[in-house]
Amino acid sequence: MRRPDVATPLLILVLTTSAHAECMRRSGSDVRDVRSPNGQLEVRVVSRGLANSAAAKAEWYRLGGGAPQQFRILALLNPIAPNDFIVTNDGTLVTFDDRCSLGRENAVVIYSPSGDVVKKYSLKDLYSHEDIRRFDEEWDEEGTIWRCYSASSLVLSPSRELSVGDDLTVTDAVGGRFVFTLATGSFKYERGATHCSDP
Repeated sequence: MRRPDVATPLLILVLTTSAHAECMRRSGSDVRDVRSPNGQLEVRVVSRGLANSAAAKAEWYRLGGGAPQQFRILALLNPIAPNDFIVTNDGTLVTFDDRCSLGRENAVVIYSPSGDVVKKYSLKDLYSHEDIRRFDEEWDEEGTIWRCYSASSLVLSPSRELSVGDDLTVTDAVGGRFVFTLATGSFKYERGATHCSDP
């Protein structure tokens, strides 16, 4: 009887595991920062290794008129660090993906200006099983890629549904577009609404 062909899945598993371990080795200790559009706030994300804790942490700073003034420290949901993150003018923090395991459990996490979790989405919350299988075919050394990484793939704009806060438009890798209402965490998805171009 012919044995099942398991060579290809096994090879993918070995390569993925090896790449994951290398990513963990390189990503354990770093600090990255991002500023709000108006330049008045900065958030620094400290990865797990430097934070000396069970997870990454975020630090909020007010800018202008001297040294940055820290006013909040928060433990993030990411085990190592988010892969990307943005901060709005009112201090809302949005993180994307888990470093070294892109887009699985913490694909999108929205933190309010006070540091509370507004909403957390995994890939299963955002996509069908068939869509996730398609993304699994496009993976790099850090994991599954679902978002578009062009310069225009993340766009902040005043909320269309609320009188306060912002909407965040996120272009995905298959030409769809999410619009998140950051104050509530709700979203709308338009399939085939745009296209992903190279960075």
